Amino acid sequence: MKVLSSRVVAHVGLDAGRAEWAIGMTLGFLKGSGSAHKVSRLVDATPGAQEAMDRAGFKNGARRGAIDLGSQLVAGGLTADEATSVIRETIRYAREKLGKPETDELVDSVLGLREFL
Repeated sequence: MKVLSSRVVAHVGLDAGRAEWAIGMTLGFLKGSGSAHKVSRLVDATPGAQEAMDRAGFKNGARRGAIDLGSQLVAGGLTADEATSVIRETIRYAREKLGKPETDELVDSVLGLREFL
């Protein structure tokens, strides 16, 4: 979690607490909306990720796909650009941990997620 959180801090400009919350929200969304198995593998490979997910408390909403995630990130105080950047950085990290084909399958399984990338 420290590696991904540090990237978000550096590339998005959030402080560490906000970065961890936004990553937790993103992972929670992916687990609830995409392939739970693939996200579980990513979480297992990222120490502290499950705790960040638990603290963030993503709530599945109207099932509008990635728009639900973006809406919750913005409601939590991020700008639209910051929300998009957090999602992109999380997916880049997933590609490193899961590989491109598996991450692309995950992205394609979530309505509207590809548009954030």
